[in-house]
Amino acid sequence: MDWNIFEQTQPGAAKPPSDERMARQIPGAGDTMEERHLRLALVCRAVWELCSAQLGLTEDQLLEKIAEIDLRDGRADGVDKAPLTCSQCQRPVSGRHAKCMYCGGDIPRTGFDMAR
Repeated sequence: MDWNIFEQTQPGAAKPPSDERMARQIPGAGDTMEERHLRLALVCRAVWELCSAQLGLTEDQLLEKIAEIDLRDGRADGVDKAPLTCSQCQRPVSGRHAKCMYCGGDIPRTGFDMAR
């Protein structure tokens, strides 16, 4: 969100943390998008190598799981955009809300859903 627009529409709203403060609190927060992407790729590689070594998983199994997850939204497009579903009414819901707008039911979340 652009904080300047937010401040104009919400007088007296809390100010965002400075870039310097953010960089001190969150490792890598001041990095470029490319550096963040490379760090994420490094973490994914490390997790994969640990899983492969400890659990005996193969590259083929990994590729099959990637394809399965990719198809959850009905499209093989390399993006995981499967909609969240309300735990009570089973309707697709936005990940921006904690409760279903249709019935008020909880929206189940995992750590991966938090980025939506």
